[in-house]
Amino acid sequence: VTGGQIGAQIEFLSGADTVDTATCLFADRGTFNWRTFTCDANPDGAYDAIRINIGWRNVSDGKLGLDAVLFGP
Repeated sequence: VTGGQIGAQIEFLSGADTVDTATCLFADRGTFNWRTFTCDANPDGAYDAIRINIGWRNVSDGKLGLDAVLFGP
């Protein structure tokens, strides 16, 4: 399978302003079983909220499933 991207983007927010952003792409493509996907982020600045975008772009078809989203230190 070629083309497109699958991944996550983590935005660290202070009020309405974006303090920092981390973008992590999922390297595996095609048919496979459930996999653990880790996106490490270390923001440069204080924040009071996090927004997470998970999905794909420029992928014509297929399925993307989420079992759990966890946060940790």
